Amino acid sequence: MNNKNLIKITDKALEYLNILLKKYSKNKINLRIFVKYPYTKKAEVNLIYCHFGEELKNDYQINYENFLLFIENESIEAISNSVIDCEIKNDKQKLSIKSPNIKKYIENNNKSKIEQIRYVLDTEISAMLAKHNGNIKLIDLKNNDTLIVEFGGNCNGCNMIDITLTQIVEKIIKEKFPEIKKIEDISQHYLKIDHFFLK
Repeated sequence: MNNKNLIKITDKALEYLNILLKKYSKNKINLRIFVKYPYTKKAEVNLIYCHFGEELKNDYQINYENFLLFIENESIEAISNSVIDCEIKNDKQKLSIKSPNIKKYIENNNKSKIEQIRYVLDTEISAMLAKHNGNIKLIDLKNNDTLIVEFGGNCNGCNMIDITLTQIVEKIIKEKFPEIKKIEDISQHYLKIDHFFLK
């Protein structure tokens, strides 16, 4: 992978980012970039502040003079050839991110199995769960027949999660990918208690 050519940060944007990072943080802070709903009409790039330790172990890292840029591993292909620039609108500086690949439709014949499955999770299943402020993320594909997923948002701690997993996720995935025999949920589901009473 060609490090800084993966994402280009223009000189203007780099200067602006250095000012922001120095202005809003007493301690050294980094940046993290990822794509939500890649290869869909809802695809969007997110650039966020990232303190040390908040990055993920498999994040791709680019070193700049005053900060580190972490790229979510699952977003690397979608985010490739992106350009971060600095524009002036209404007399105010503003960052702009142009990512030509984030909405490109995945041609299944040319993509790996895990990418095909991730596409279905992002475009079909997560879209359904989003109606209830929930989401699902593909973590891994083991032995080409076991899918490891993780629920987030309101799906975490929901007492209907078992039904969601079997009646929605498994049904859709196994119909499209018959070779998938098992789907494991590794979410740490926390019991949500709205009210309690002391007597």
